[in-house]
Amino acid sequence: MSLTREQLDAINRMDEIAACWRALSNLLGPDVDISSTDARDDLAMLTNFLNTEYEAARSGLEMPKQAA
Repeated sequence: MSLTREQLDAINRMDEIAACWRALSNLLGPDVDISSTDARDDLAMLTNFLNTEYEAARSGLEMPKQAA
């Protein structure tokens, strides 16, 4: 089965999101001091990335409605 460039891009994007969720889960684990500056910076970066990806996905879904 051959995938299109768009499908490969979508899979890569989903893999990045999954990696972000794994990093976020590790960051919020019981052995991590979330009060450290580095941990808070990492948490902010990861949640901002997830928010950006959510907004992009939502925008992509709303685009066909706006065109109609």
